This record gives sequence, C-alpha cells and structure tokens, in this order.
Amino acid sequence: MSRFQSSNERPETDVRGRVSSPSLARHAALLLAVLALAGCQLLPQKPLPEPEPPIVQGPPEPVAPRTGPTRLVDAMDHLQYGRFEEAAAMIETLREASPGSPTLALLARQLDAPPAELLPGPYRILAVQPGDTLSQIAGRELGNPLLFVALARLNGIEVPRTLAVGAELRVPEQPQETAAGPAGGVSVVGDGDEGEGPVEALADADPGAAAG
Repeated sequence: MSRFQSSNERPETDVRGRVSSPSLARHAALLLAVLALAGCQLLPQKPLPEPEPPIVQGPPEPVAPRTGPTRLVDAMDHLQYGRFEEAAAMIETLREASPGSPTLALLARQLDAPPAELLPGPYRILAVQPGDTLSQIAGRELGNPLLFVALARLNGIEVPRTLAVGAELRVPEQPQETAAGPAGGVSVVGDGDEGEGPVEALADADPGAAAG
C-alpha cells in the first residue's frame, strides 16, 4: 500500500486482480465519438436538387370556326343556347339560298318582332313538368314547336334549353296562326345534305329537357 493511500482507499481491480481504469474507457469512448463526428463532416455533401421551373400556361388555342355550308340545324343549336345574334346571321344566309322558306321566315320574325306581337294575350299560366322543353310546350300549346323562340322571349328566358321544373310560363290561351302553319305540316327547307324532315325533330335537336 502506498503511503499516499489511506487504508480505506483501494484501487479498482477486475476478476483477475488487475487494476481497471474506468476513466481510460470513458476517454476512449469520447475520442471515438469525436472522430466519428469529424468523419461525417469530411464526407462530401450531395448537392440539393435544382427546383423545377414553374409551368407557364399559354393562352388557350382558338377554336377553329366551322367550315362548310351553313346548316339550319346549326342555327337551331344557336337558338337553343340563346345565341340569337349568331343564329340571326345564319338564318339570313339560309334565306338568301331559300327565300321562300316559311320555316326560315318564322324563325327570323321571332328574332325581330316583339314577342307579345307574335304571341298576344290573354295569357294563362302553365307550370313546367319534368321532361318538358320549350319546343314541346310550343308545339302542344301554340300549335308549332318552332315558336319556342318567341315563347322564351315572352317569358324572359335567355337560354331556351335551360328550363326548370316548376317554372311558370305565360302562354296564350288560344293557339296562334303563324306563317309556318300547323306543327305537323312544316318541313325543313334549304338544309343542304340533310334534305327535308320534320321541324319538330329539328327544334328538339338539343332541347334541354326540364330537370328538377
């Protein structure tokens, strides 16, 4: 025993009696941790990926105008969607090719004349039923499905194909006498390749049935 050690202080020994050094083990572990950290810092860092450039959307491509001869079915489509100016121009072109067409004359008159002049009163109120279209109502109540344009204007409907179930429409109490005659006897005139056919089928080309 050293003269510097008291009788109560003994060095730590292992099972074989060798003196152990816990402080040495702690120092070795600390040194290994420092070396590992330094090694991580020395490793080359992967560069961050470049941000993708923002996608710039250009203006939509213009829709090419329809080429070919003007067709009555296209004019009717414009009427159903409330595009009255486009329909009027097409109807005028068709009338130049078929000046005696009563169908075209009636359509043009509905776009030019006041609706109350075409469909004078007295009026009654009609509620729109599921599946109704303005052309069907015009054929049933006015005697001619082509009068859907005047019926729409009379009731302030901007888009004839848009019709809600339960909507109330003003309709004349008596069927109207028109230049086109009764619904069953009108034929399509001047429609190019499609020839002649029932006007009711043409008027219902895109009818927009009423839905709840």
